[in-house]
Amino acid sequence: MTIDAFPLSFLFTDIEGSSLLWEAHPEEMESALSVHDEIINREVSATGGTVVKGTGDGFMAVFPAPEAAVEAAVATQLALSGTAFEGIEQMPVRIGIHIGEAQPRAGDYYGTAVNRAARLMSIGHGGQILVSSALNDFVGDRLPSPLALHSLGEHRLRDLTAPEQVYQLEHPDLRTEFPPLDSLDAFANNLPSMVDSFVGRVDDLVRVTDTIADARLVTLTGTGGTGKTRLAVEAAARSIDGFPWGAWLVNLAPLADPAAVPSAIAAAIGIEPQPGRSVVDTLISRLADRGMLIVLDNCDHLLDASADTAHRLLEQCPTLKILATSRQRLGVSGEHVLIVSPLSYPETIEIGPDDVPDYEAMQLFADRAREASMDWALDPESAPHVARICAAVDGLPLAIELAAARTRVLTVAQIADRLDQQLALLGGSTRGDDRHRALKATIDWSYDTMTDDEQRLFRCLGVFRGGADFEAIEAVCAEGMEAFVLDALDGLVTKSMIIAGETSRGMRYRLLEPLRQYATIRLQEHGEEAEAFASHWEWFDRFAGEVSRGVRSDEQLEWLARTEVEYDNLRVAMARAYDAEEIETCVSLVGSLSWFMFLHSHVEDWELWLPRLLEHQEVADQRNLARLRLSASQYSWELSRMEEAAGHAKQVLEIADTVNSDTLRAWAHTYLALIGTLGVDLEAVEEHLDIANGLFQARGNPAGIGNVLWLRSFLSLLQHDLGVTASAGDLDELWESMEVVVEGARQSGDRNLLGHTLWTSAWAARLRGDLDRAQIQSAEGTQALYELGNHYCLSHNLLFAGHIAMMDDEPEKAATLLSASHSIKERLGVTGSPLDQEFAGRLRASIELVMDQTTLNEAWEEGQRLAVATAVGLATI
Repeated sequence: MTIDAFPLSFLFTDIEGSSLLWEAHPEEMESALSVHDEIINREVSATGGTVVKGTGDGFMAVFPAPEAAVEAAVATQLALSGTAFEGIEQMPVRIGIHIGEAQPRAGDYYGTAVNRAARLMSIGHGGQILVSSALNDFVGDRLPSPLALHSLGEHRLRDLTAPEQVYQLEHPDLRTEFPPLDSLDAFANNLPSMVDSFVGRVDDLVRVTDTIADARLVTLTGTGGTGKTRLAVEAAARSIDGFPWGAWLVNLAPLADPAAVPSAIAAAIGIEPQPGRSVVDTLISRLADRGMLIVLDNCDHLLDASADTAHRLLEQCPTLKILATSRQRLGVSGEHVLIVSPLSYPETIEIGPDDVPDYEAMQLFADRAREASMDWALDPESAPHVARICAAVDGLPLAIELAAARTRVLTVAQIADRLDQQLALLGGSTRGDDRHRALKATIDWSYDTMTDDEQRLFRCLGVFRGGADFEAIEAVCAEGMEAFVLDALDGLVTKSMIIAGETSRGMRYRLLEPLRQYATIRLQEHGEEAEAFASHWEWFDRFAGEVSRGVRSDEQLEWLARTEVEYDNLRVAMARAYDAEEIETCVSLVGSLSWFMFLHSHVEDWELWLPRLLEHQEVADQRNLARLRLSASQYSWELSRMEEAAGHAKQVLEIADTVNSDTLRAWAHTYLALIGTLGVDLEAVEEHLDIANGLFQARGNPAGIGNVLWLRSFLSLLQHDLGVTASAGDLDELWESMEVVVEGARQSGDRNLLGHTLWTSAWAARLRGDLDRAQIQSAEGTQALYELGNHYCLSHNLLFAGHIAMMDDEPEKAATLLSASHSIKERLGVTGSPLDQEFAGRLRASIELVMDQTTLNEAWEEGQRLAVATAVGLATI
């Protein structure tokens, strides 16, 4: 049964003290629990409800009407009280019911209404039924006799939203007298009643509460705005029943005097100073035997005083525990440090409302946006923009709350479009103390606590995009502070101003995007921007030169992965150099990266930079210009502009003569041979291949030699398949020669060449009628290109796999692969070479001969929807 009506009624059950029961009666509990489960499932179903899931020793159920939930709760308690459980005196089940809106997803429900029902249940006792004020408003006047609702007053639930008026559902045959509810009000505390609900952080909350149970000093660290305070208060509320003397929040943010820290603690707990004694001594004497949790919030600016006070209290008060929040650790013996990271957010905007529960950042935005504007809704139109917003602020909770508040005056699309100016857009006020009134104010406060060296390094780090390793930071930012950069970097990590993460190549450091934008503003204010930009593009120009060699080496995959990590930096380096009219540097960067752009399918950057830079002929290093021409030749080929492609290759030959480069000559002839394969002058093609092969052989260039061998085979197969000329040799001999080429590609380590040679060998096997061998080689070649990340060439292989499927009498698979191949080209913005178009047309025609239009349309639509990985999986089975 599926329930889609809103609002819904949610019922939660739980066995109070089940752990003790299991410990004392393990065998009896196993049997009793089976009966318990049967009763709850039966009564929920009998009243029209649905058991959504089990929750340990309890259940979550949903009902379309509140009366049905009430009926099920009473029937369940009556059945349980009338059942004799062997070896167990009673089955103490507590029930909570609340009504509200929720989001259905994959057979489950999410939202604040669900959370409130669970929290309501958790403060009750075995045999008790608790309902919310919202449910009372619905059914209070319509309860059938002899049911009644009895108010138990206002109580604060563990999710710390506004106090809840709690009612007890009563029946003459059920117990009505219970101990006080186990809400926050049952324990001494000064924890605030939060207006906002606590969203996400499920794993973090468990981690914090578990650590509080095991350790006496726990410090939550993280960048300003990550939600350390909110998490600490929630964790304290969840842990409060473990502290007979309660939990107490001490906010140190307003303090300027370190000596005032002990007094702030005393004032929060309500301890009066004693004449003639220090405040710390008074605290020790009063707290020595009290099981209490102190939340020491915002210790950053009073770190030494906070550490000293915490150390003395913990040393002299054995039952006391402290939960601290700070951008850096207190440094006290026995301290357990937990890093509070930003919220999870999607890496793609291809997301719908049903995906929101997977991402904490989107949950938070949706919750706060509904508070800001009651008619706001997360729907298929708004979800991608919300995903963009959450990604743009790196999941930083404070930034998300401020952005969500702007939904009062802007659409989410407008907010997302303006997030390149986050500090201005998010500069409005929010609830809380002055330091948290705006994102910029929060970062200002953190910046002012840095040393001069830390501030300078922090400003310089703003030039990087996507982070940087230490080598890059040292090269770009260390001029004049070489001796201090490591200490400054360590200080920024310690103060949670930058995120440090270990990679396979060592540590990598990154500013959250709001901090990076703030750093660039400070960089401009100090007049350091031009120098930092120049240092940045000079470093990455040198790196790009290494990339140019690395992506053609036997370490190709490693270099491709490393370059992708740095690609945001490389992109911004190209843009800054061009804007500064440093054309030589920009040509060098793009020329060095052009082969990487092809291998990793960054076709959009070819399209952006080639037209711009080819206008600049008078560059000092003509070799870089030649690299651009080679890329332009290939790009023109892929767009079916053959004359243009040949023109670029011929200009490379002219440059090669100018700079006397055999390598450039060889590649120019190779490209001219490729372009000529679709023409009629096959003698010219053979001549180009002979010249290229001789030059590559003389230079010992295995990648070049492999490409020439592949092109020769490609030309022969093309003659066979398209009937351009008579075959020059037997197909068996051609296939055997292709096996040699494939082995050479394997040894070279060039995955791109391997992918091409394998599909060409598979082509030969297909022409010989050996479909099994063709499929094996096609699958391996497709996988090689997928691992490489070359989606453009992958589209060729998917097309070829479609031909194999068609010959193997699988027209629907063939149509789906043809569509997937077409879809990839569309996403990349290319039409495909004339050869691609020829083979795609052939395949489509053969499919239409055996498949009706409706089935073909369905297969085509499926191919358009397929993710690349799924398409590869289909092609390789």
